[in-house]
Amino acid sequence: MTEPTIPLREYLTSLIAAADLRYSERFQAQEKAILKAESASEKRFDGVNEFRGALSDMVGKLMPRAESEQRYMALSVESEQRYVTLSEKLDLLRQRIDKHEATGGGLRMGWGYLAGSIATLVGVFTLLTLVAGHIRL
Repeated sequence: MTEPTIPLREYLTSLIAAADLRYSERFQAQEKAILKAESASEKRFDGVNEFRGALSDMVGKLMPRAESEQRYMALSVESEQRYVTLSEKLDLLRQRIDKHEATGGGLRMGWGYLAGSIATLVGVFTLLTLVAGHIRL
């Protein structure tokens, strides 16, 4: 049995058509892949641009170094002045407390002397009364 034969022209035309179809499908697949890659790159760059915008906003809100140093120095001087003022106030309070304690101690000693003097006078008066009671003039 003999195999059917196709004319050469028809065979080549069918091969060329099949190759054209394959090439066309590959080209469409490549175009589709390129569009996907471009879309992914665009999304990535949108994210990068958003990040850059956030950084720009953050940098815009940060205080310059010279200004921050100036404020820090002003706060340091102010806190040092407050410390000196508080220290002076504490010294004044200590002096007042010491003076008050000294005055209080002096008053307590004065009351002690007064009580001792009164007791001595009572004792002397009692002694004189007893002695005068024994000696009758």
